[in-house]
Amino acid sequence: MIIKNDKDNLKSISRLPDILEKRILLNSYPIFNESNKKLNLKIRYMRYWIETGHNRANRPISPLLKVALDLFDQELDNNCCYNQCMQSGDIIFVNNLQILHARNAFISEDSLPSRHKVRVWIQAQNIDKL
Repeated sequence: MIIKNDKDNLKSISRLPDILEKRILLNSYPIFNESNKKLNLKIRYMRYWIETGHNRANRPISPLLKVALDLFDQELDNNCCYNQCMQSGDIIFVNNLQILHARNAFISEDSLPSRHKVRVWIQAQNIDKL
């Protein structure tokens, strides 16, 4: 008998079909959330994960939710605030809890050097006070 370490055991248990189904059903987040009394609105919207979660939980997306997501996506597309091609040396700071962001697919051209993109997550305490 081979005994795995605790991390491997936990991973194996967490992937059991009955456990995985419960994990998927409990893994939900509000799209909009007021974080405190100052009406500091936070947003977390990733349609791909909403649809994937429904699919994995074997729960169809209701027609009303689909309409709401379509309308929300349409509003986001129509009200894009920043749509620029980044140049070498450009940097963008984004608070993922307050600004929705996305990017178009990168298309590599043989005549240009390959892309080098660096991503960093900065965890700041009391970010709401900044």
